[in-house]
Amino acid sequence: MSHNQRPEWMADGACRTEEPSQFFPDGSTGGWIPVIDHAKAICNTCPVLTTCREWALDTRQPYGIWGGMTEQERRRVHNRLANNRDMPREQAVDAVLYPRGKGRPVAELFAERTEIDADGHTRWLLQHSSFAYNNRNRTPRQIAWLLTHHREPEGRITATCGIKGCITGTHLADETMRRATFETPAPEQVAA
Repeated sequence: MSHNQRPEWMADGACRTEEPSQFFPDGSTGGWIPVIDHAKAICNTCPVLTTCREWALDTRQPYGIWGGMTEQERRRVHNRLANNRDMPREQAVDAVLYPRGKGRPVAELFAERTEIDADGHTRWLLQHSSFAYNNRNRTPRQIAWLLTHHREPEGRITATCGIKGCITGTHLADETMRRATFETPAPEQVAA
């Protein structure tokens, strides 16, 4: 890969449709804290969060928020690893990002609690039917929706695939999507 090429995984990033400047704040205190928190919230729903974080650490990205980490946090991880050569990188990242038991990104928690069957349908594995996210209890279907669509659903969420219990984000539709599908005329009804 040449220096100017972007890694392929970036095409799957939750940030791909966001304003890039959100991920490159000019500061880390005061009025920049909400900007950083917003960028990290987007990162925490990203399907390539871990890949992005590993890339940023491997390439020692000097600026910006990558994989839910600021440049200061990435420096702290590198310092921890330099001071304790036996420490696994994952442990250093956890110590920097989640001190004193602070919660992990919802995308990681969701991945641990689901499995994808051979037909591509995601199923919830645990008996618990909800967990907290953004100060609200959410169902697995709501979490799948948020991770896929990056917005709150409008109305009830239903599976469009017809498979009972499927929570694959791309197989879900909210009221807005169902209305758009219902109101869209069939191709033969559209005048040529």
